[in-house]
Amino acid sequence: MDMLVTKRKIEKLSSLVKELVDIEEKQNYLVLMKRLDEAIEPMLGFIKDEANTNVLNKYNAESSRRSVDKTPLVTLVCAVISIMESVDQLLDQEFLNYLSLRIKNYHDSIHNNAVVSNIDRLIAILKNETNVNTIQAFQVLKHLDGHSKTLLIIGPNGCGKTSFANYLKKIDTHVKVIPASKPIRAEGYIPNLYNSSLDNYNKELYKGGILNQDLLQKLIIGICSEHDSIARDYMKTGERNRKSTYETVKEMFDSYFEVELDDSGFSEKEIRAKKNGGMPFHFNGMSDGERAAFFYIATVVTAPRQSFIIVDEPENHLNPAVYNKIWNNLVAYRSDCQFIFISHTMDVRRHIVGGVIRRLFSADFSPRSCGINSDRRLSAA
Repeated sequence: MDMLVTKRKIEKLSSLVKELVDIEEKQNYLVLMKRLDEAIEPMLGFIKDEANTNVLNKYNAESSRRSVDKTPLVTLVCAVISIMESVDQLLDQEFLNYLSLRIKNYHDSIHNNAVVSNIDRLIAILKNETNVNTIQAFQVLKHLDGHSKTLLIIGPNGCGKTSFANYLKKIDTHVKVIPASKPIRAEGYIPNLYNSSLDNYNKELYKGGILNQDLLQKLIIGICSEHDSIARDYMKTGERNRKSTYETVKEMFDSYFEVELDDSGFSEKEIRAKKNGGMPFHFNGMSDGERAAFFYIATVVTAPRQSFIIVDEPENHLNPAVYNKIWNNLVAYRSDCQFIFISHTMDVRRHIVGGVIRRLFSADFSPRSCGINSDRRLSAA
């Protein structure tokens, strides 16, 4: 699809529709034209923004769109291009010519059912909630293009960073937000949680709203259950195709702390810890920082593939000497995902290294001004 051609079609359509609204005498057509004018206006603004079309053109090549190992941004771009193609297909020359003819001879214009049907379909595409949300998400997340994998958003407390994160979560299903208020205490054995799975944990974590206090316990139970399932399959078949989530999390966690994760409580669906080869102790016996690190590591390791992972206040509970290692390693481990860190402190910028941070937005983080209708930057690295 040629984005420039599509842009010209949309501009022409908008011009024709506005003219028809001014002169149309038939009430049914007037109502239809007003609906189309209202629907086309946001798309017109979107397609006239060169920042949008430049990114779309960059990924419009068939090789990028057919790639099996797409980044989350490419996946989102493909969804936007698909919407644009649907619009473009309806804006054929016959359709535009009919509207032009109606302007010239509107007193004698013949009703055209095919054109009316096209207009209804076009309005349906442009007003579709999923399509609208996809385009809004793109207008924010396009800023990840050309800036490695990670975007850092800095702003003072109270400026709306968390609201912005929640806004993104609502407008695109690929956005996964790790909230600022994190559950870091295990609740212990809870009978009705005994069969919790990692899938159930992800659904609850990313559904939005206030997190239940038992969420960390659900994560632990899910990890224990998955590990047990893999072990049972190995006992039956003698084949092992993958590491369990517990093994991956333990390998990372143990490399950062003197405390080690321990699986001696798996039969009770518990993860324990031990220090210097001593006796295992309860999960809650670890420090806040150690438990927070476990939560971060396990949550990122188990996040759905090709996600935009937004971490609200990644420094919470963690020593700077630790969180730079944790987040840099997690970004590298989840190479299929793209990360957005939201913080009130510039220390995050200094500690999340490796050339992944490129752009800082202004301190106004309301959804309207945070990249949707403006692109004001404090600086660029």
